[in-house]
Amino acid sequence: MGTKTTSIPSSSPPRITVDGDHARLTALVEAQHVLTADPATHALLKNRYDVELHRDGSRWLMHRVRIDNVWLTGEPRAIFG
Repeated sequence: MGTKTTSIPSSSPPRITVDGDHARLTALVEAQHVLTADPATHALLKNRYDVELHRDGSRWLMHRVRIDNVWLTGEPRAIFG
């Protein structure tokens, strides 16, 4: 079992384009991760999300999610525990 991590994410407003039964969503997400047992161990990162969605009846399903890291500062082990 890993170490417990507290995460605080913040997202830009998503940009969504719809073309029939397909859509694309993009957003920037910044997240602060802190090891609960050792708050001095933390990481701050910004990621770009690119999501393809397909309509399934009255709902939209994620077909593909790509997450590209823009930058990272701190200890990566704070992200994964």
